[in-house]
Amino acid sequence: MTAAAAPPPAVLFKMSQIGFRVAHTYGLSETFGPSTICAWKPKWDNLPQETQAKLNTRQGVRYTALEHLDVVDT
Repeated sequence: MTAAAAPPPAVLFKMSQIGFRVAHTYGLSETFGPSTICAWKPKWDNLPQETQAKLNTRQGVRYTALEHLDVVDT
């Protein structure tokens, strides 16, 4: 798991090449846990690794306690 700002897609790509699937989370993980997580979608398994890495840099699935949180593209 990595938290805070997403690592560059190139880092996630290299990690996947050596067998790691990194979960990207965001939130005050040092005090109460992450607020959002980029939940892996099985349909991503068949995409090129570079595309998988780019998708994995995005947060988006909020935890239950954060019902009013929105994640948007800017």
